[in-house]
Amino acid sequence: MDKNTAIENLKKALKREKLARKEAERILEQKSIERYNANQNLTEALSSTNRFPEENPSPVLRFSARGHVLMYSNMAGNVIVDFLDDEPNSEVNLFFLKQLEFSFSKDVHHQFEIVVADSTFLINAVPFRSTNYINLYGTDITAIKRANEAIKQSEEKYRGIIESLKLGILEVDTNDKIIRAYPQFCSLIGYDEEELLGESPTELFLDESSKEMMRLANNKRRDGHSSVYEISLIKKMETPFGLLSAEPHFTVVMEL
Repeated sequence: MDKNTAIENLKKALKREKLARKEAERILEQKSIERYNANQNLTEALSSTNRFPEENPSPVLRFSARGHVLMYSNMAGNVIVDFLDDEPNSEVNLFFLKQLEFSFSKDVHHQFEIVVADSTFLINAVPFRSTNYINLYGTDITAIKRANEAIKQSEEKYRGIIESLKLGILEVDTNDKIIRAYPQFCSLIGYDEEELLGESPTELFLDESSKEMMRLANNKRRDGHSSVYEISLIKKMETPFGLLSAEPHFTVVMEL
C-alpha cells in the first residue's frame, strides 16, 4: 500500500471515529443536562422546607440537643424515625446521632445522607443552641442518586468507546497542556499517562521544525477550527511519523 492510499485510509478511519465520538459526546451532553435538571429539582425541593412542617411532603424533625430526644416529627419524618428505632438499624441510628452531635457541638449547619430502606435522604441539620434543640430538614434524593449513577455509567461507556478505537487519542486544553492520554496513544508513543498529564505535547513530542506548524494549528484550534496534517512525533525511544486530526480541546494522533 502506497503512502497516499494509507493516508486516505487513515482519513476515512478518522471520519468514522469522529462520528462515533460525536455520538458519544451527544449522549454525555444529554446526561449532563439531566444531571443539571436533577440538581435544580433538588434545590427547589430544599426550598420547600420553609413551608409549614405538616404540609411539607419532606421529612421535618426536631431533636433535643445532640439528638437524644425526639421533640417533633411530621408525617414524612416518621418514616425515618421508625426506621432508626428498629433494632437491626442500630448502626445507621448511631451514625445519625453522631451527625447531630457534630452539628450541635460545632454550632454549624451540617448536611449528610442516610439510607432508609430503599430510599436515600439528604438531611440538613440546623442547630439552635440558644433554645437547645436541632431541626432536621430531609429531602428524598433517591431519584437523583439513581440518575447520577446512570450518568456515571454513560460516562464510563463514553470512555470505553474512545478507548476501544484503534487510534491514539490525546486530549489537550487550550493552554497546550495534556489533560488525558488514552491507552492506544500511550502505547504508540511509549509513555505512561501519568508521565504526560500536565505536559506540553508541543515541547514533548515535536522537534524544532515541527513546533511552528503545531503552534499555528493550536491557534486555529483555539478559534474552534479542526485540521488534519502530517507531522513527525518523537517517541520516548524513537521518532515515527503520524497523521494528526486536531479539533478544539481535542487532539487525535495515530502512527503511520
